[in-house]
Amino acid sequence: MKAEIITIGDELLIGQIVNTNQSYIAEKLNSVGIDVNKMIVVGDVEEQIFLAFKKSHNENDITIVTGGLGPTHDDITKKVICKFFNDKCKLNSKALNNVKKILYQRKIEINDLHIEQAMFPTKAIYIKNEIDDGEFCNSIFKKEK
Repeated sequence: MKAEIITIGDELLIGQIVNTNQSYIAEKLNSVGIDVNKMIVVGDVEEQIFLAFKKSHNENDITIVTGGLGPTHDDITKKVICKFFNDKCKLNSKALNNVKKILYQRKIEINDLHIEQAMFPTKAIYIKNEIDDGEFCNSIFKKEK
């Protein structure tokens, strides 16, 4: 199996943060026998993200998509995912409960941006990160043959 890792975020392209996600994910994939043949970073530009998805989807068995700083007011990744898979986002109650739990533990009041984190494409499978409660949510799409 071959995979590509797409990391999205202007903050990565301007050097605001170090892209540790790519190396961590590549190491884990390689440890289970999945060859990572490409890792790219794209900015927060809808057309760039869409084209990266399309190219990777056509060339790989697995495409891993990750972000930089997490949810921000200008995050368009889910919008592009919905466009790519011809889908729409819907509030996921499991994800929302997880977000609320984490915020409660950190004594942070929930706001609209936090609720947005619990919005998921309906074709996605919600995966709770059981190892790190600092991560709000992950999702996966099955590649159709």
